[in-house]
Amino acid sequence: MKPLPLKAYPREAVGRNQVKHRRAAGRVPAILYGHHIQPKPLEVAETELTHLLHQTSSEVALVDLAVEGEPEPHLAIIKEVQHHPLSQKVIHVDFQAVVADEPVTVVVPVETVGEARGVKEGGVLEHIRHELTIRALPRQLPELLTVDVSNLGVDESITVADMTPPEGVEILEEPDVVVALVAALRAAAEEEVAPTAEGEEAAEPEVIARGKEAEETGGE
Repeated sequence: MKPLPLKAYPREAVGRNQVKHRRAAGRVPAILYGHHIQPKPLEVAETELTHLLHQTSSEVALVDLAVEGEPEPHLAIIKEVQHHPLSQKVIHVDFQAVVADEPVTVVVPVETVGEARGVKEGGVLEHIRHELTIRALPRQLPELLTVDVSNLGVDESITVADMTPPEGVEILEEPDVVVALVAALRAAAEEEVAPTAEGEEAAEPEVIARGKEAEETGGE
């Protein structure tokens, strides 16, 4: 994963009202933390952050975070992005400072590619796991993992053990975790049998009995 440049500014506004005013001014509150540095309240320009996120396949991104007033940028990953529940605008972002030669653990999306053979046979593709936890060096982190489902038949599945991650990437999930499968369509309709009315069943013997009685009476 190639680091993307992003400018950040020290943030002095920490109260709720102050943060609200900064958001109104087009600034997104942020925090930079890591085991090598003390947590730093920051803010970034909303337009620049939005542009950066549009360049990536997911919100997991590696950035060169240049903090105003500091001589060197911080190599960091976007650890979490919080969105407003209605507008979906970014309202807060967490940056985790990383070291180039130390592995990091992140959650990345999983994307299926190809048309499953089982779908052509009448099955339905079910994408079970949309995210997986991985570990890799910062610059070897993929934006996402892809799973080729082209050879997947009906009642067949792809597990973590079947996946081949990019070089240097370790998937931190149990090998038997199912990522995708093709399920068969089974008809559930039952044939309805209309019950015969009890009165109709009883009527026939009664008619026969009366006919026999009349026949015997006529014979006398």
